[in-house]
Amino acid sequence: MPETISTSINGVSQSFTADIETSALEVIRNLAGLTGTKLVCGSGACGACTVLVDGTPKCSCLMPATQMEGKEITTIEGQAQNGLHPVQKAFLAHDALQCGYCSPGFINEGIAFYKKWRSQNGKKQPTREEVAEALAGHLCRCAAYIGIYKAVQAACAGDFDGDIQPEVRRYDGLPKVKGEAQYTTDVQLPGQLVGLFFRSPYPHARLTRLDLSPAEKMPGVKAAIRLLEGDILRYDGQPIAALAATNEKLGKAALKAIMAEFEPLPFVIDAVEARKPDSVQVFPDSKKEVPSASEGLVFPGSWDNNVRKTMLSLTSEQKGKANRKTKKADDQQVNAFSATFNTPTQFHTALEPHCAVAEWQGTDKIRVWLSTQGVYFSGQEIAKDYKLKEENIEVIGDFVGGAFGAKQLLGTAGHTAISLAKIAKAPVSVVLSRAEELTDTGFRPPAQVEFSVTSEPDGSNAAFTMDAYCNSGIAIGSNTADIAGLNYTGIAKSLQDYDVVTNFSPGAPFRGPGGPTASFAMEQGIDQLAHQLKIDPLEFRKVWEKSEGYLSLFKWAENSPLWQSRKETGSQNGRFRKGVGLSFGGWLHVYMPPAEVDVEAGPTGFTIRSAIQDMGQGAKTVLATAVANVFGVPFEEIKVEVGSSKYPIGPTSAGSRTTVTVFPAAVEAAEKLQKTLLKNISKSRNLDNAEAEASGIKHSGGSLSWKEALADQPLTKESAKRGLNGNMNALGMLPLSQGMTVGKDRGYGAYIIEVEVDTLLGKVRVTRVEGAMRVGKIHVKPLAESQCYGGVIQGIGHILYEDRSVCPTTGRNLGRSLEDYRIPGIGDTPEIKIDFIEEGFDFVKEKGIGVAELCTVPVAGAIGNAVFNATGWRPLTAPILPETVLAGLKTNS
Repeated sequence: MPETISTSINGVSQSFTADIETSALEVIRNLAGLTGTKLVCGSGACGACTVLVDGTPKCSCLMPATQMEGKEITTIEGQAQNGLHPVQKAFLAHDALQCGYCSPGFINEGIAFYKKWRSQNGKKQPTREEVAEALAGHLCRCAAYIGIYKAVQAACAGDFDGDIQPEVRRYDGLPKVKGEAQYTTDVQLPGQLVGLFFRSPYPHARLTRLDLSPAEKMPGVKAAIRLLEGDILRYDGQPIAALAATNEKLGKAALKAIMAEFEPLPFVIDAVEARKPDSVQVFPDSKKEVPSASEGLVFPGSWDNNVRKTMLSLTSEQKGKANRKTKKADDQQVNAFSATFNTPTQFHTALEPHCAVAEWQGTDKIRVWLSTQGVYFSGQEIAKDYKLKEENIEVIGDFVGGAFGAKQLLGTAGHTAISLAKIAKAPVSVVLSRAEELTDTGFRPPAQVEFSVTSEPDGSNAAFTMDAYCNSGIAIGSNTADIAGLNYTGIAKSLQDYDVVTNFSPGAPFRGPGGPTASFAMEQGIDQLAHQLKIDPLEFRKVWEKSEGYLSLFKWAENSPLWQSRKETGSQNGRFRKGVGLSFGGWLHVYMPPAEVDVEAGPTGFTIRSAIQDMGQGAKTVLATAVANVFGVPFEEIKVEVGSSKYPIGPTSAGSRTTVTVFPAAVEAAEKLQKTLLKNISKSRNLDNAEAEASGIKHSGGSLSWKEALADQPLTKESAKRGLNGNMNALGMLPLSQGMTVGKDRGYGAYIIEVEVDTLLGKVRVTRVEGAMRVGKIHVKPLAESQCYGGVIQGIGHILYEDRSVCPTTGRNLGRSLEDYRIPGIGDTPEIKIDFIEEGFDFVKEKGIGVAELCTVPVAGAIGNAVFNATGWRPLTAPILPETVLAGLKTNS
C-alpha cells in the first residue's frame, strides 16, 4: 500500500506518496527534481547516489522512500545554500573531478567525514589512508582520485575555511560541485516516455517468432519497434525489439508480454576454441554482416573460418628481416625470448550510462540529448540515417559523464530513442541499466599475443615479431600489433593482427586501443631478453633505439630516483617484496583539420562556440584558457558554449585529437578578434596610439580594461579553422574517420612503476608511479596531469583487476554490476608524479599534441616488469590475480 511520507529535503518540508518498492533516490530525482544525486549502480557499490540523512551518508538507491519519514535529507544541491562548503572549494582548487558524474556522492561523503574529523582532530591533516578508508564506498571511473585525496586533506586542514576562495582550475567545475550540471540522464521533458529493450536470452539463436502486439496493448505502452534485422542472434543481450511506456514499471511489465520463440544454435565464446578449424562459425554465410570495433575503420583482410588476418603491416623487407632474425634465434635458442601473453577484457564502465532523449518537432525536425563523444558527427549520422536536413537537427551533450571510447556516435540508445519518439509522437528517454552497460556497449578486447624478440649478445641488431589474436566478440578491427609498431624505430619488426570473432557482444575502442595490450607483451619481452643477456633494461633499449623522442625519455629515466632504487631481480626474501619496472610507449599525433572555433566579444564579455563535447577531459577549460591567454581576462568574463551540433564543426573527442585541434583554432580566432576590436574601439573612441596589452588596451591617454573597452561595442565575432600542420599523414594515409588526420611524428611516454607483492596472499599493489610524456607544449597543465593520473589508474585496473566472467553453458556475461565487475577505487591509487618534456613539436600549431591515449599505453608493461623484478616470476597473463601470482611463485621456486 502506498504511504504518505513527510520529510525535509535541503531544509524544505515535503510530502509525497510512495510504496515499499520506491527508493529514496527516485523521490529525490523524480519528485523533488534534484538531479545532482545520480543513479549509477543501483546496488550501493559506487556511492554516486550518496545523500546525508540526519547528517549521516546513505546510499539513496538502496534506501526505501518510506525510511525518509521524519528525516532531514541533504543532497548536493543543499550544500552550497550559504556559500560553498570547504570541501566543495577544495574540489575546485585541487581539480578533484573530471566528468563530474560521481562528484556529488564524493562531496557529500567528504563533508560528513570533514565534520567528524574536525570535531575529533581539529585542523590536523588526515593521512591518505584515513581519507581512503572514509571514501572507500565511492568509485570514479575517470580516476580523479589524486585530486580527491588532496581536496579532502586540504579541507580538513582548514585551507578553505571561512571566506577563503579557491582558484578554479576547471571552467565547468562550479556547476559540477554544486550538482547543477545537467547530463542527458537528467533531462525530463513534458510527456517524456521511457524506452526499454527486449534482448536475446541466447548467445546464438534463430528468432522463429516475434509478436509485439500483446505488449502494444499493455497499459502505458505508446510505441514498440523491431530492431533485429534478419532472424539470427549472435550474442546474449543482443537487442531484438524496444518499446516506449509512460514509466519504467509499466514498460517492464510490457516486455514480459512480448511473444518470442527461438531455435538455439551452437555457440563459441572462447577465442582459442574459435580459432580451431572445426569450431562453430559465428558468420557462416556472409562476412559482410560483421560490424566494426574501431570507429568504423577496418583495414582489408582475409578470412579463415572465425579468424580474420589484416593486411595492414610493415613493408615486406622489414618484416622479412625480423622474421629471419627471430627464426634463427628460435632454432638456436640463443639470445632470444618467446612467449604467449594473454590480456583481459576491460569494460569502459562510464558512470553515466549510454543514454539519449529524442524529441521530434513535427516530422522533419528533431532534438536529441545524447551522452556522446561526438555531438557534431552524431548530427551528421542522424541527417544521413533519417534523411533530414542538417539545419533541422540539434544534438545536445553539454555535460557527458565519461566515455573512454565507447560513445563515439549515436549508438543503439540514440537510434532507438529517435525511432520510438517518432512513432509515439512524444519525447522518449533511453537509459541503459548497469547490467546492459556491462553487456552491450563495447569493451577493450581480450587478446592472445605471440611475441618473440632477439638480439646479439651485446644487445645490438635487435628484432621482434608479434602476432596478436584479439577477440572483439562479433566485431573486427583490432590493431594491437600495428600499434606496437609505433613504439620503437630502431628495431626490426614483423607485426600481424588477427581478429577472432565469437558469440559475444561487439567490442569498441577503449583509451589507447591496442596500446596497453601491445605493451604488456612487447615491453615484458624486451625486459626479459635484457635480463637473459644480463644487460640493464634501459641500457638494452639505448643500444638500438636512437629516435629523439625516446632519447629524451631515456635521459629522464636514468635520472629517476625510483629507477635508481631498483634492486636486482629476484634478490628479495620475505613476505612483502617490492619491484620496479620500466616501460615505454608511443601514440599517434592525431587532429581534425576542418574543425572551427568562433570567438565573440561584446558588452557582456567573451563567448566561445564549437561543436565539441566535454566528457571530463576539459574541452571547455581548454577553449577558455586559449581566449584568456590572448586577452588576459579571467574565466568569469568568458562564456563557453559547446555540446551542440548547431555550433561550428568540432572534433569527436577520441584518439587524443580534441585539444590539439581546438586550442590552436581558439587562439587564432582570439588573435583575429583582438585585432578587429582594437581597430574598432580605437576608431569609435578616438584613441591615439592604441595597442593591446595583457588585459586591455593601452593608448596615449591611459588604458582600458577589456570590460571597459567592450561596454559600448556591438557584438563582434571572428572564426578560425584548425587547418593542417603542413606535413599531413606520416603514415601515408588519407584522412581517417570523422575528419581525423594523422600528423607527423608521434607522442612518446614512459612509466617507472613500483609494486609490492604479498607472497603469502598473492596480492599485487602498485605503490609509486613516475611518468614522463613527450608531447610538446602543455596548454593546461592541471588537465594534462589529471588525464595522466586517470590513464595510470585505468591501466592498473586493466592489468590487476578487470576481466569478464562468462558462463560456458549459457554464454552470459556474469559480471553485470559494479559489485561483480571490479574497477579501481581510491584505496588502489598509488602516489603518482608526472613530468612533461615540452619539446619536439615546433612544427605543430601551438607546439603541442594530445596525451590522453599515450598516458595509459605503457602502464601494462611497467607493472609486469615490476612484478618480475620483485619476484623473479614473469606474469604472462593478466589480470595478475592472487591465485595466478601464488601459482607462478610456486612454479618459479
